[in-house]
Amino acid sequence: MVPLNSSMVSVEHDRARDRVRHARLFNGVVNFSVYGSADSFYYGIYFTKVKLGTPPKEFNLQIDTGSELTWVSSKSCPSCPRSSRFGVAASSTSKVIPCSDKSCTAITLGDATRCSIDGQYCGYVMKYLDESATSGFYVADTFHFESVSSNSTTLNASAGILFG
Repeated sequence: MVPLNSSMVSVEHDRARDRVRHARLFNGVVNFSVYGSADSFYYGIYFTKVKLGTPPKEFNLQIDTGSELTWVSSKSCPSCPRSSRFGVAASSTSKVIPCSDKSCTAITLGDATRCSIDGQYCGYVMKYLDESATSGFYVADTFHFESVSSNSTTLNASAGILFG
């Protein structure tokens, strides 16, 4: 509702004000599109598309607010959903995290973090409330994304990420 005695503000004025406000509040924001279903029958599964590795390859990443673990399906998982599958050998920047790496000891998943017998793999087993589970090992690689700058332009960016 607009008061009768107010003056109208142009859309461009509002956009300029929003750009300044966003620059102040959200400097370097990363914007991800969200896909999925709010249907309670399917437990409200949501995902976003991310690019991992070098060269970048797109993956569907389930948005999981119930744990700290971020994981994608691997090539060694024939029963995983039919989206892209990550292969360490396919990315020139990927590195399997060994148990001796400080990243492995810093992970706070408690009993969920497990090492392979030979110590070459920092592994995990994560069980969810719906009785599903995932297991695998941690990998460090490059995460590619678009960052929204202070003047609302979109920039390609990347950062290192640890995931399963």
